[in-house]
Amino acid sequence: MTGTMQIQPPSPNESETLGPAVIVLNKDLFFGVTIANTVRALGYTPIAARSTTALASALSVTQEPALVVIDIAAVDDWDALGTIVAETPELPSIAFGSHTNVEGLRSAKRAGLTRVFSNGEFHRTMGDAITRYARPTG
Repeated sequence: MTGTMQIQPPSPNESETLGPAVIVLNKDLFFGVTIANTVRALGYTPIAARSTTALASALSVTQEPALVVIDIAAVDDWDALGTIVAETPELPSIAFGSHTNVEGLRSAKRAGLTRVFSNGEFHRTMGDAITRYARPTG
């Protein structure tokens, strides 16, 4: 389903308390749930995108997102991602990927992302990383 975007709105009880969006480009369903749960626990609203095109679409309809989180393995167009980052310089963006995917990690840095993590580092420090790089919630 390239190009599709799945937005998971908060439940009615959460909608009053959740803050700005954190848009997550990720294709791993199980880890995506972990990221979304962490984002919610920190007071942000998670929005899932499954492609670079879906990320651009989510950004175009989301008011003042707090952060973009990118799984390097999910990026299907590095040039488009670089353009997105260049067009939103005020928006923090972090990425994570396998330490063995040297080209992917380099591509993420070349695209101008705010911070690039190895998978292990991101898994260990996810909550702290989101808190550190996301715009404040209130």
